[in-house]
Formats: sequence, C-alpha cells, structure tokens
Amino acid sequence: MRDEGVTARCAPVEAPCRRGLDARERLKRSFSRAAATYERYGGLQHETALTVARMAALHAPPSPPRVLDAGCGTGWCMEAFLRRRPDALVTACDLALPMVERARSKGGAQVACDFEALPFRDDAFHMVISSLAYQWASSLDNALAEAARVLAPGGTLVFATLASGTLRELRGCYRAAEEIVGGTGRTSFMDFAAAPEVEEALRAAGFRYAELEERPVVRRYAGLIDLLRTLKQIGALAPAAAGPAGLGARRLIEETARLYKESFGDGPLPATYNVLYARARLA
Repeated sequence: MRDEGVTARCAPVEAPCRRGLDARERLKRSFSRAAATYERYGGLQHETALTVARMAALHAPPSPPRVLDAGCGTGWCMEAFLRRRPDALVTACDLALPMVERARSKGGAQVACDFEALPFRDDAFHMVISSLAYQWASSLDNALAEAARVLAPGGTLVFATLASGTLRELRGCYRAAEEIVGGTGRTSFMDFAAAPEVEEALRAAGFRYAELEERPVVRRYAGLIDLLRTLKQIGALAPAAAGPAGLGARRLIEETARLYKESFGDGPLPATYNVLYARARLA
C-alpha cells in the first residue's frame, strides 16, 4: 500500500553518474550490477531478512503502521514483514535502482534513494527496518540519525548489520599472503563496527532502550574463488590489494587460497559472518 504523504517528495530515479566515482557511486554501481544474481547467491541475506521481519512484526504498533525498509535490496525483508502485517504501509528504499525495480513485485512502495539522505519528511514512519544494509553506510552515525529523523516520537528501529569479526578467516589468510608475496599492507577490506560502537551510534542518534545481540553465522564454500564469486554476485565489494596488479594480484589470490586451504583442510572452507541484530526505540 502506498502512503502518498510519505512518498510525495520522492522519485524512483537515479542521479546522473559522475566521472571519478566516489565510494557511494561505486557502491551503487556494484549493487546495480548484482541485482539480477542477488537472490541466487544471497542465502545469508535471505535468512537474515526473515529474522528482522519477524522481530519487527513483534514490536510494530497495533494500528496500521507506516514502515520504512532502509536498504531493501530485492525486497525480502519488506515481503516477509507484509506477510505478517498485511495492513502495514511499507515504503522500501535502496541506493541501487535495479534493486528497487526487483523489489516492486513484493508489495509496498519503492523509492531509489540513499538511506544516509532520506527524502522523507520528519516523523513520517512508526518503524524503520533494515537487513544487512547499514554496514555499507559511509557514516553509521549519519544513517542512524536519518532513521531517527524520519521516525515519529517513540518509533522503533529494528535492523541487522555485519559486525567486527566478519570474514575473519579471509582477512587472516589474505594478510598472511601479503607477508609472503608482498604488498602495500593497505587492503580494501571493510572495517565492520563492533557492537559497542553501534550502541554508541544509536545513543548519539537519540535512540534509547537498545537491545543488541551478536549471532555469528558460518557459511561454507568450495574454495576461495567460490567465496569471492558469492561476494561479487550479491554486490559486496570483494577485498583486493591496494597495490599489486596483474600477475602480482594473481599471486596474492593464489597464496591466499593456499593458506585458506592449509588452515582449514580439504573440505568446504568456512567464512564467518558476525550478524548483529538490534532493536531500539526513540525516547
């Protein structure tokens, strides 16, 4: 269902691409390319979205709630929430227009926009939900402040994000490979926030009564290439060396694969995702 008062300031269009892409533009392009393969490779994303939707439905207000799904991807979380609360007025937004287009078949209203600069009026929603999106914020403080701004007084935020410790096996093997092969020591690994940092960001944004729970999830892959392919097909920016290119980059990946297999045996290789679930309410 569409709430015209909520979406009046929005238009499902993307801003023109610029030369010399900044980090948000690169992220948008990465997720735009992955829209067609996201649901095939996003097993963890699907499971997490179902959990967030279940948590949100338990804490949604009894009257038809106005809900924002921030960083909706292909709409799994919105779809699962609407199954539990078909009376809800749900608006889903994502940075990548192709993701938004795929979410349209799952109900609700959709808007292509950045959750760090939401185009909605203040106090527009009773609840904001988000599943595995806030780790992509250029500033978690800004993202949570925007969620607080569009929430009505007493509104609730329910989300899941990746926390520190995520992909620790890959990080360790990659850095050990750099010591052997050589490199700049500057990788493009994301720095995932620790739970206390997320809690502090929630407080700074005006949220109170926060409940956080870390749930590590171990997924297994046929090998390093399988893991990197999965990250690419869901739009995650796979780690890469800042320095080596060409044959140097190939040697680094080969050495990382060797160390990964040496460390964890001949079976499917583990990769840990430290999923942090959070629920918080505005004062």
